[in-house]
Amino acid sequence: MNKLSKNRRVFGATFLFAVAALTLSASQSLAQSNEREQGVAAQTLLSEASELFNKQKLKASAKKVAEAEAILTPLSTSKTKATRVAAKKLLVKIRKAKQLLTSNGVPIPKVAAPPAAAIIKSPGKGANASSQEGSDTKNAMAAEGTVSFAKEIAPVLIENCLGCHGERRQRADLSMASFDAIEKGGNSGTLRRPAAPVLENLLIKKLRGLGDGEQMPLGEDPLPEETIKLIEAWLAAGAGFDGDDPAAPLADVVATFINKSLTGEQLFARREKSDQEKWSLAFPNVKTQTAKTTNFRLVASADSASLDAVAKNLEERLPKIIQELGLPKDANVKGGLSVFVVGRRFDYAEFCQMVEHRELPPGVTGHWQRSPIAPHILAMRPSNDEGDVQLQIRLNAQLASFLTSEFLSSRDNPLPEWFVVGTGHAIASRLAGKSNVTRGWTEKGKEILRGGFEPDEFFRGNLPPNESAPVSYVLASRLMGSPKRFRQLSNILQNGRPFEDAFKQVYRGSPMEVLASLARGREVK
Repeated sequence: MNKLSKNRRVFGATFLFAVAALTLSASQSLAQSNEREQGVAAQTLLSEASELFNKQKLKASAKKVAEAEAILTPLSTSKTKATRVAAKKLLVKIRKAKQLLTSNGVPIPKVAAPPAAAIIKSPGKGANASSQEGSDTKNAMAAEGTVSFAKEIAPVLIENCLGCHGERRQRADLSMASFDAIEKGGNSGTLRRPAAPVLENLLIKKLRGLGDGEQMPLGEDPLPEETIKLIEAWLAAGAGFDGDDPAAPLADVVATFINKSLTGEQLFARREKSDQEKWSLAFPNVKTQTAKTTNFRLVASADSASLDAVAKNLEERLPKIIQELGLPKDANVKGGLSVFVVGRRFDYAEFCQMVEHRELPPGVTGHWQRSPIAPHILAMRPSNDEGDVQLQIRLNAQLASFLTSEFLSSRDNPLPEWFVVGTGHAIASRLAGKSNVTRGWTEKGKEILRGGFEPDEFFRGNLPPNESAPVSYVLASRLMGSPKRFRQLSNILQNGRPFEDAFKQVYRGSPMEVLASLARGREVK
């Protein structure tokens, strides 16, 4: 790849993130009417600059960048704090873009800030429309059926609709938290009818104030005319979905789209910043220590034991876990994986509640969370004499479970939880060798199997974690007793086969039959 091609990709990724960030925050951050207008004008210029750069029209792109900078510079000293923050973040992106342009021999011209009205027109009802050139570009894209839900529609809905129609609050029984929810609709029916004339779509009626009730978004200025026309163009082109999972939250859809445009290094740096934000949310007054390797970022309180050895061990174990799972040697998590270590159960529960918005299940000392925005592992450091060893085993188990879910499952073919949990613990045990920790897992699992155990309850997920995890471990350990068979299972799952079918093909029976054999103390043939 030549230097210009590489820089085009970096420039596009830089401004894709910048424009998305402003789209998500324009109404809240640029609170004053005039500042909001200027912010939208800057957004339009940045979007056009990115398009021009990708078309190798570098001088024209440089002019747009300079104009956007001239608009945002005064906003960076606004009396409104949120406005200052939003503008300063975009100015950082602009500085990087200027460096890319000048490295290609393109000077940045000195320009005065163009009036927002020259970029944004006001066609009535307070709505704003961008320059005709920008509208023509987007209308042409719409005519070709290339309006992107993930890139262009979802950010608008997140910013303007989820306050009243999100996961937690659903006025008129309408959720817009996911594409599936939008399609389902609420009391008045679905929001999208691709086969119908555009103006018959409930979403457009509400945005234009043509339907029953008040114009949406409720209590806010109407959306810019260009934005409404873009949504109309999306509907006219078939109202398609270009994300990975129509049931996923819209924020995940946008994050997945942005992540695909970023390099692994860019995503790693972005998530590193997110780690500190998560920690501050859970523990606002607790200073941190961090450790970083090629594939991991670790965060813990400053007064806990050093993380360097833990981080090094995780990096060393990663290739071995990948091998145990039968994955390609170059398998990796793009952007790396965040690992949070807490010292008390209270802190563990606080992180779950503040960051993950859920209650801590009883008996859990470590877990992982997949997320296109920022996946992570959370573990509690034991306070006993074997604390460091036990912590490492816990982290290895969670890492192996995370990778099992990441690479062996899919939305269409999910894995049962017992298999994910059990495989992670079984691999951690194999890596640990002789250990009191894993010996305890084995003894606990056998004790449960001998104590009037009901396999049906286990497979239905009705056992508490402190009982289901040991049984999952014993069952998965038996499956991994034959590495050849387990890797055969892994290969079949990587090719997209349903778990039950793949399991029967490899083990000549069902998981229930294998577990029943274990409960009777027999070997699996």
